[in-house]
Amino acid sequence: VTTLIGVAPVDSQDQCHVIGVGAKACGGPGRYLAWSDKKTNPNALRSAVKAQARAQLNENKNSGLASDCRVTPMPAVVCRPRASDSKKVCQLGLGGTNSAI
Repeated sequence: VTTLIGVAPVDSQDQCHVIGVGAKACGGPGRYLAWSDKKTNPNALRSAVKAQARAQLNENKNSGLASDCRVTPMPAVVCRPRASDSKKVCQLGLGGTNSAI
């Protein structure tokens, strides 16, 4: 999943999205990642995220892992320039949108 997303390069905010990845023992994603449709194929990303969630759910079940069952709200995603080279990238943060797939 992280290889598909890469650094999430963008030209504008409307290319930024959020996706839940992983799986908590009680259900729901383990965390959220920002991604860009400029570089990442949405169908390939969805497929990889589903496969990763299935694997983590099986691991949770087999190990007897429990979680706190807290619902983690989906964060906003923003288009920001990187400090290293000023190229725009998608990042989780305040002031953005909740464009999820």
